[in-house]
Amino acid sequence: MNKGVHDIISLSRNRDQRARIFVRILCFLFIQLSSFLVVCSQDVEQVINAKKIGVSGSISANNVNYSAIGVKRNRDAHTFYAAGNLNLSLFEQWSIPLNFTYSNQDVELSHGVSFNQIGISPTYKWVKLHAGYSAMSFSPYSLSGHSFLGVGLELTPPIKLSASLMIGRLRKAEEPVGTEKETLFFYKRMGYGLKLNYKDKGDDLSVIAFGAKDDENSVKLIPDNTEITPMENLVLGVNVRKNLFSKIFVGVEYTNSMLTQDKRLKNRGEKNTGVFVLTNGIMNANSSSSVYTAIKTDVSYQSQDFSVSMLYERVDPEYQTLGAYYFTNDMENISVTTAKQFLKGHLNISANAGLQRNDLKNEKKSRMNNVVGAVNVGIQTGAKTNLNLSYSNYSSFTNIRSDFEDINEVNQQQVYDTLDFTQVSQNMSLSLSQVLGDVKNADARQNLNVNLNVQMASEKQEGQNKKPGNKFYSTGITHSISWKNSGVSLSSSINGNYNDMESGDALTLGPTLSLSKRFKKNLRSSVSGSWNRSYQNGDFANRIYVIRCNNSYAVKKHSFTLSMNYMNRHEEKKYAEFTLSMGYNYSF
Repeated sequence: MNKGVHDIISLSRNRDQRARIFVRILCFLFIQLSSFLVVCSQDVEQVINAKKIGVSGSISANNVNYSAIGVKRNRDAHTFYAAGNLNLSLFEQWSIPLNFTYSNQDVELSHGVSFNQIGISPTYKWVKLHAGYSAMSFSPYSLSGHSFLGVGLELTPPIKLSASLMIGRLRKAEEPVGTEKETLFFYKRMGYGLKLNYKDKGDDLSVIAFGAKDDENSVKLIPDNTEITPMENLVLGVNVRKNLFSKIFVGVEYTNSMLTQDKRLKNRGEKNTGVFVLTNGIMNANSSSSVYTAIKTDVSYQSQDFSVSMLYERVDPEYQTLGAYYFTNDMENISVTTAKQFLKGHLNISANAGLQRNDLKNEKKSRMNNVVGAVNVGIQTGAKTNLNLSYSNYSSFTNIRSDFEDINEVNQQQVYDTLDFTQVSQNMSLSLSQVLGDVKNADARQNLNVNLNVQMASEKQEGQNKKPGNKFYSTGITHSISWKNSGVSLSSSINGNYNDMESGDALTLGPTLSLSKRFKKNLRSSVSGSWNRSYQNGDFANRIYVIRCNNSYAVKKHSFTLSMNYMNRHEEKKYAEFTLSMGYNYSF
């Protein structure tokens, strides 16, 4: 029997009879609902008259050659890779996509997993099936993009109700490679989930259930005193969004996660609490079980030229879901965002401010508070000029407590044993875009773009400057002109970066010139050259020349590309790198 199928079936072999019944009912509803909805939605006449089989997609191949002079190669001298995507359609109702990538170094799917982890997601009207390796998301606090080997179903009929279901293996078992306490290993983890959603105009209601369980018998050799234990998790959540008076929206998302750190421990009278009293038999608490809460609320007002929203989010310390690879807990976030249009849309101003903090239970040695603020101003003066100004401020305040605050309930020296540490980061930017000349009548179209960015960072301890502020400046000016009739484009720019840091200063500047030409409609060629020079504390650091040539040719469903890059770098020693790439693509 296929190993993936065996993993799915093994979930139903749980020793708890009620859990077995729940999984069987879930599978039964899964199959019956799928069959019923597909049969009811078929339009027989449309299926008969439709194109029986349709095939579309593309295939591409690329060959890259690399060489270096005066330095050791930092990549393979020759690389070949091919990619393709194929979409099969049946009776114009079913759609079966498949993507792949092959190279002389590795074979991968489009999602970056090994090629032997294949998954397909065929679609029939509003029914989407996930089979094999796939990933689904219910919410950030439950199932959130975790890949699984199994079966999933997304039902989005043209009615107010929709549903998503999944069941499969979240993680395969891996035996430890040693017997030390720190040796890493994994239990096999199975998961299942259901999301029901109801939408009516501007109103939205979602109910979510997700569960995951490790198989404690999937690892044979367990190191002594290891801290890795088989876990179990059940997440129940509800998400409500209500539209009031057409312009006001209120949203509330409330999620509970019941997490058992070691499911091997026997129940010694512990009982499920809260909403989880309804799940007795599906997941039962033991001495390592805890219930955590995550809540997010928002209120927003939106009109044609004005909007404002307020958000509050709180996630309990140690909140965890086994349906996500990474999760941020022990945090509280409050933010306000607003935007306003003036002068019939020629002036746009937006701003946001927020406060973030952790250590919600006041138990950590280090506590952090972050203050975030930003303002953006956009100005459009007619069809030729656009100006954008922005400013943001990020302040991080950290309070580090002494161990003696826990040892001594009253400590006269407390003020000296506590460290206040503040980091402040500011960012300012300006961008200007100007169209030159007569836009309507001129054959040549010219544009001028100017960009300036300033970043400043500083650190304070006990109100005193601990480190001088680091400053980063970057600027760029670009002029471009294109001739419509001849298909020629010319662009010139100059860029500069200056960093003023505690360790010293650094300056880099240089120009770039590029020229491109379109020959008829099928062939386009371009060439560009860049030169820049760098200094450290006023002394020469390096000099770099870069030349790039690109050519592309297209005829019907075929396209060819040829590109060359040459880089010459002079620092402590002089060396050069050369890359030649050839590519082909066929679409069908």
